[in-house]
Amino acid sequence: EFQTANILSKMFGNCLEIKKAPDLNRQKPFTVMWEHTGSNRGPSACKTIKTCFQLFLVASCYCLKTLSLLVCIEFIPKLVLDILRLFFKNMYQIMYQIFITKFKNKFMKKEKVGVKVVPDNRRKKDEEQFPLKLRITYKGRRAYYGVGHDASKEEWKIINSAEAKGTLRKIKNKILTIENDALECCEKITPFSFKYFENEFFYQRNKFETLQSTYETYISELKSNDQYGTACGYQTALNTFIKFKPNLGFDDITKEFLQRFELSMIEKGKSLTTVSMYARTLRAIMNLAINNGTDISNYPFGRRKYVIPASRNIKKALNIDQIKQVFNYPIIPKTGMDKAKDFWIFSYLCNGINMNDIARLRWNNINTETIIFEREKTKRTKRASAVKIIALRNDRINAIIEKLSKKNTCNPNAFVFDVIEEYDDAKRARIKIQQFIHVTNNWMKKIGEDLKFDLKLTTYVARHSFATILVRSGAPLALASQTLGHSNILTTQKYFAGFDLTAQAEYTKALTAF
Repeated sequence: EFQTANILSKMFGNCLEIKKAPDLNRQKPFTVMWEHTGSNRGPSACKTIKTCFQLFLVASCYCLKTLSLLVCIEFIPKLVLDILRLFFKNMYQIMYQIFITKFKNKFMKKEKVGVKVVPDNRRKKDEEQFPLKLRITYKGRRAYYGVGHDASKEEWKIINSAEAKGTLRKIKNKILTIENDALECCEKITPFSFKYFENEFFYQRNKFETLQSTYETYISELKSNDQYGTACGYQTALNTFIKFKPNLGFDDITKEFLQRFELSMIEKGKSLTTVSMYARTLRAIMNLAINNGTDISNYPFGRRKYVIPASRNIKKALNIDQIKQVFNYPIIPKTGMDKAKDFWIFSYLCNGINMNDIARLRWNNINTETIIFEREKTKRTKRASAVKIIALRNDRINAIIEKLSKKNTCNPNAFVFDVIEEYDDAKRARIKIQQFIHVTNNWMKKIGEDLKFDLKLTTYVARHSFATILVRSGAPLALASQTLGHSNILTTQKYFAGFDLTAQAEYTKALTAF
């Protein structure tokens, strides 16, 4: 047993000490003891090492004792004993290799990596300044990497004191960010390698160095999360900015630049809503770059700077008489227009459910009296406070489900309508849903034109009409907000198209009702 323990201790070098100790139970002359001698290991690590050794020692001794018993049995042929010896020897070697692979790297002392930003005194610049560099030290070897700043000896003293202000304060903050990020990166690299550090650290930082790379990094992240709609919006915004000014960088984005961009978009016939959408993506990208260590000195958004224009809320709701005309519009059964009209009515009656959510409705969302679902648009952004939308079923809704739903399915998790399939990936599903919306809108626009409506009849109108008619009928705005799935009642107010002139005239009579 003592020999076995000594063999095992060689795996750990000097971090474990194997020694004999008196056996207190007096069952044998001595027992094996091992102690952890490393200075940077706590009790838990030592305990784990002992446990691992105990397991290995017990297994090893069991093999040896078994072999010893077999040797005592005289009638076992020598060939069988040789085979058994070979078996135990191979098993011992396998256990030895497993032990080394699993535990050696875990408990051996890890070399510390030094991380520090220092002035490179080897390369003196003009005005007595030296370049500041990130110094990485590992096993006596040093490597230096530029951080993009210079400082004189006096400036370096101020940077490392509590008196740093203005530009020097910004440099100090950036240095702290670089050191923390580099240290975090080094701790993740096991075993440490300068080449791996350079690839990992500088590649990650370079992703946020330029406007275009930051946009592309975030767009890739959105796509990996199956958020293709949002990714498409960011890509469109990037293309628009690059078209307005090629090679656009963070330093080019000022209050004056954004004002010129807004004026250019309006001159091209774009709405303030479009300008607002592009500007919001730009602000999000600049914030993302700043959070990842990019120095943006002229941040253009905020107080007394560029103000993102509020989108103009164009009222897109029908009144109750127009809704009646849509319901009663004569259509040839089983045609594309008939299907589009049914889906539009379904959206209107089911709390203004949008077409994306209709396409993703599953049978387990549909109960005897209600349809309960979450908006696909806000599932990821509001996981902690996801709003369950409850729509009450009626005869018209039931008839549409019976008419348009997939038949012969016993799977409660299957899709209700034949828009997308289970095997569709996120990109393919989005393409199908966009086509579904496009076709529905085309047919509904024709119905709206035939009925002489003063707005384009789209699926979006169904949602706004639901909210507006609900409030006009006397329902509190809070109820409309709840049924639409809004977490903020201000969002619901934007949906409300206001009271029509007839209702306004009735309310105005109260001003002189004396």
